[in-house]
Amino acid sequence: MRVAERLSVANLPDRPEAIVIKSFPTRWWRQHAYIIPSFLISIATWTWFVTWGDWKFFEPEDFCGFYDALARSILHGHLDVPRAAIGVEAFTFEGRTYGYFGIGPALLRIPLILIFPHMDGLWSRLSILIAASISLTCAYGIMRMIRLDAAANTRVQRLLHSLFILSAGLGSTTVFLVGRSYTYHEALMWSGAFALLFTCTILRYFSQPRGSLLALAGAFVFMSFHCRPTVGAGALLAVTALAAVLIWRAIGKPPGRTIISCLGSNRRPSAACAYRNNHRRDYAQYVFRCQLRKVPNPRCCAAAILRLLCRIP
Repeated sequence: MRVAERLSVANLPDRPEAIVIKSFPTRWWRQHAYIIPSFLISIATWTWFVTWGDWKFFEPEDFCGFYDALARSILHGHLDVPRAAIGVEAFTFEGRTYGYFGIGPALLRIPLILIFPHMDGLWSRLSILIAASISLTCAYGIMRMIRLDAAANTRVQRLLHSLFILSAGLGSTTVFLVGRSYTYHEALMWSGAFALLFTCTILRYFSQPRGSLLALAGAFVFMSFHCRPTVGAGALLAVTALAAVLIWRAIGKPPGRTIISCLGSNRRPSAACAYRNNHRRDYAQYVFRCQLRKVPNPRCCAAAILRLLCRIP
């Protein structure tokens, strides 16, 4: 532990300007502790619904073993499942039965199948609770990003944030989806969770363009679409539009004046040119953040995002 972390303001009476370095858990607790009761209330309510009031997480239900069977089929190199696992939802091709549900939740089941081979059909309740919790966490993260990670210092702000989380957790269709943990609802819940993860990641990419964030967003799109295509189609359309803009910028857009001025001679780019390029990128991010704060209309936000993509060199 560094010396600065062990000091307090009381130990420095002659230096009131001294800054105390707090540990990450302390800073996290001070920024987010006020929202934890809203999360706990939402999760407790979901748990009561998904367990039918008996608070048992590992109980079999009707039509909840399909993803376990599909996970085992994937491990063996095929996608057909036993008819008992799919029931009346099966369609037959060349004597084999298939389901029309995506492979996303089945991919999440594979580690569980390998570690706990005798618990097939008992994971649906816990799975749908985890998906709902991820969705609520993403909703909170999106709210924080829209507010530019500003701390909620007043009681009114904290109350509004808590009401927002309660509305997202208990005032949305999440309560209906967790009410039954069978395959239909599990597919919808996980698809929505991955779509929200994609939204959080792509918003972070807009403020900090990095290839790792873009690759992670693509992985979330893949999982969302392969959990429920009708839900993941929006995320797929968004990442397709983003890919088109990035490709156009890479091969179709002529370089800007600053880049031409830096590369027009045989000399190496000067520090002034590098500074101007960085300044353009920072300014574009600043414009995007200001427009997103001033104009919360979704159509205007989309226009601001497109302008940002075209401005960043």
